[in-house]
Amino acid sequence: MIPNQYASYMKKIHSFIVILLLSMFIAEIPVIAESQLTTPSPTSTINTHPPIIINSDGSVSPSTAPIKQTGNSYTLTDSITGAIEIKRNNTIIDGNGFMVSGWGNGFGGIDLFLVRNVILENFVISNLQSGIRLTYSENCIVINNTVKSGVSWLQHTAAIYIEAGSSNIIAKNNLVNNVNATYFISTTKNIIVANNIIDSSGVACLLYDSSNNTFYHNNFVNNRLQVLDIRESNYPFVVPQSINTWDNGSVGNYWSDYNGANTNNDGMGDGPYVINANNKDNYPLNSQFNIKSEIVELPTSIAISTPTPSPPNFGPTSSPTIPEFSLLALLPLVMVILFVAINFRHRKPANLSD
Repeated sequence: MIPNQYASYMKKIHSFIVILLLSMFIAEIPVIAESQLTTPSPTSTINTHPPIIINSDGSVSPSTAPIKQTGNSYTLTDSITGAIEIKRNNTIIDGNGFMVSGWGNGFGGIDLFLVRNVILENFVISNLQSGIRLTYSENCIVINNTVKSGVSWLQHTAAIYIEAGSSNIIAKNNLVNNVNATYFISTTKNIIVANNIIDSSGVACLLYDSSNNTFYHNNFVNNRLQVLDIRESNYPFVVPQSINTWDNGSVGNYWSDYNGANTNNDGMGDGPYVINANNKDNYPLNSQFNIKSEIVELPTSIAISTPTPSPPNFGPTSSPTIPEFSLLALLPLVMVILFVAINFRHRKPANLSD
């Protein structure tokens, strides 16, 4: 072999080895799923703990969660970052003044899904897209909670979000400095009483196809919009206007943008606070209501229902973990194929006359 050809050949071999080693190194870098990525806030660290779940059978997952259980009552014993999911009926969940804060991306909060007769009280909730969510839940009471600094403009998010279900009571909560304070979707017969709804940068009360709800003794203060009824007329069907009651027949709510006179000094405006043609507060207050003075009757106990037994599980105790396949693992093979193809294309046939 001619020396120049030999040198060129060895240079190609050397380059190939370097490229192969580099590609193998890249292929070994672990691939992180998008669901595992979180963006920490400047003052917090990423918390990868799983959500705390109060299961339908009464058990708590994980067993190390900072929750003390006494019968059907559950009490938080420390602040957490993340989420609490409540799947058990007939329970009392006491935050005990501790904080539930969002993961760095704002996800987390407290979810009540398809439950009945749950009391949720004494939580401080901060930096979340939705603080408390009630979905398809009935006869629940959300009382004495503080939800602040909501971080999202996303659809279907609010400090307190209620979708479907009915006959819930939202009382004596402080909803401060959120984007949307409350959001009601296709829900009815709820009572919203004695809440401070303050400094919402979006909407204090969003309504979508939600009628026959009653609002009174609430303080609507310095919100960008006090009430917004979303009617999607461009849908294939027409969403009806939400028509609700904004007083209890003798007293209504405090609205910071109400400018009506009070000539008889009875603490209420002489005229109604008009939201739209079918929604008005007939007895708007001239000063903020002291929500601590509101008396909300709570049941002294909640009957414990017998949980429906779960079917026996004859499989493994946990689902097997299927490793994620990374396309980077094919990189070394692709590099080999490309190297062979390039050399084959540029190789000249041997001179038989030599």
